Amino acid sequence: MSTGGHDFPELDRMRAYSEELQGQVQKIIDEGADIHRRIGEVSATVVSENGLVEVTSDGRGQVTELRLSPEIYRRPNSRELAESILETIRAAVDKAVSEAQEIAAEVVPRQSLDVYRNGEMDSIVENMTSRMFGKD
Repeated sequence: MSTGGHDFPELDRMRAYSEELQGQVQKIIDEGADIHRRIGEVSATVVSENGLVEVTSDGRGQVTELRLSPEIYRRPNSRELAESILETIRAAVDKAVSEAQEIAAEVVPRQSLDVYRNGEMDSIVENMTSRMFGKD
C-alpha cells in the first residue's frame, strides 16, 4: 500500500496482522462459550503401569481423583509408590490438557497454545512483533 507516494510496508503488515487478530477475537467471541463448556467436560484417567495408581485430571490440568489399589499395603514400598503416583499424575494431566488444547485450537492458533503451555510467553511476544514489524 502506498500513501502520498511513500511506501509503508510495516504499516501494511501491522494492518494485515491486526485484521487477522480481529478475526481470531471474533471467532473466540462467537464460539467461546461452547469451547469453554467443552473444555470443562474434559476428563482423562490414567492407570499406572503397575496397576496400583489411577489418576483422573480435568482439562485445566487439575487432578480430580486419585485411587490407590489395596495392593499397596501388601507390597509396601513408599519410594516406588511415590514415583508411580507422580508419573501417573503427569500422564493424566498431560492427556487431559492435550485434549483441552485440541478443543481450544479450534479458536486459538495451535502454536500459541503450545508456547503458552510450555511457559514460553516471550516467544509469543517475539512472534507477534515479528509478524507486525517484519523482523526475524
